[in-house]
Amino acid sequence: MDLIQVLIRLALVDEEWDDKGRRYQQVRELLGNPRELTDRQEAQAALVRDDAEARAALANLELEMESLQGRLSQVEKDLYGGTISAPRELENLRRDGDQLRHRIAQIEDQALALMAACDDLDVRVHDGAAALEAFESEWAVLTADARETYQTLRARLQDLQSEREQLRQRVPAQEMALYDELRRTKNGRPLAPMRDGICQVCRVSVPRNKITIAEGGYDSVATCEGCGRILYQA
Repeated sequence: MDLIQVLIRLALVDEEWDDKGRRYQQVRELLGNPRELTDRQEAQAALVRDDAEARAALANLELEMESLQGRLSQVEKDLYGGTISAPRELENLRRDGDQLRHRIAQIEDQALALMAACDDLDVRVHDGAAALEAFESEWAVLTADARETYQTLRARLQDLQSEREQLRQRVPAQEMALYDELRRTKNGRPLAPMRDGICQVCRVSVPRNKITIAEGGYDSVATCEGCGRILYQA
């Protein structure tokens, strides 16, 4: 395998390395940072907390209602039981009764609103739990596939790294530096195919002396006068 063939093979290996490296990083991030799953679990936990808080508030209102109704019952008993005749005391009792009834009416309205909220939250918690369970099942399958993909990609990248190192050792330092610079500046495409004396990337004609080098069998490379890439015979 002459120099240009080594570079062609190295370019193919590097292209696969870049592609699989990006995919490997994506899979690694998926396995290491299950953001979507965590977000869904936190949202469901928040719904459960809201439901519990609403039910606790409703229970507190019911206890307050029970206490107020007991006090109102006693007030009405004192007011209409005939044991109290003093006008001032009776007026105070009537005022207390009115205040108690007003507060009871407020609590009833609040309780009705909370009951409706609890019913809505019950539905959302139930539906959310079902949706979360389904997503967790899908996630388990997805991450299982991702773990398998991760292992496959890792093994392939190790093989590619080994081949890259072997190929790079076969390229002289000057040509290796040129290749690396072009790979960096030409969007990962350091080589350009040549056909019928024309660069197939930029369509510039290649001089005769460079055509000979690009056809292979030499220890040096030729670059396109248009795009600057290393030429090879396609």
